[in-house]
Amino acid sequence: MRGVLFDFDGLLADTAPVWRAAAAAVAPGWTEDDDRALHGLDTDATLGRLGERAGREVTREEILEAYRARIDQVRLMPGAATLVRSLAVPLAVASNSPTDLVGEQLIALGLGDAFVAVVGLEAGMAPKPAPDVYEAAARRLGLLPGECVALDDSAPGVLAAATAGCRVIGVSAATLPVARQVASLVELVDPAGSGTPEW
Repeated sequence: MRGVLFDFDGLLADTAPVWRAAAAAVAPGWTEDDDRALHGLDTDATLGRLGERAGREVTREEILEAYRARIDQVRLMPGAATLVRSLAVPLAVASNSPTDLVGEQLIALGLGDAFVAVVGLEAGMAPKPAPDVYEAAARRLGLLPGECVALDDSAPGVLAAATAGCRVIGVSAATLPVARQVASLVELVDPAGSGTPEW
């Protein structure tokens, strides 16, 4: 392992309650079931579902504004800071969320300096389950995807990472289509503190 690629939403940060509150603000009646149906998907898919619920077009700017108004409510997932700070290889984020939004949150959560690259969904990229964000994240570390371990908590995310050629660890209590899975990041922290755990 020469690099580690992290998903962001639901993996490093517990953003689901904040996205849910933002969604309910623009589309009253938004439910946890709506959230689950969109798990791991991109902003465009979310906008379509929000529009259906709201009975009108919901813009990207509108949902991002509602989310940013609540950004101080975002918390790190258990084990995230310890794991990130313990790794002695280059790290990158590979997310379906906008790059600038992920970057803002990493800074606010005290991890802005821990990542060599933050890759969100950018112009010309296809969202997960396409491999684009994982390929770009590895490239920005100067590595091939096969030299990286990818950590993701959603089925579209693990498919994206596997298609890119990464070694993938699923991080979720729900079953994911991966060879190796853990329930939380806490399980990946190297108790010996070597900085290069045997994943």
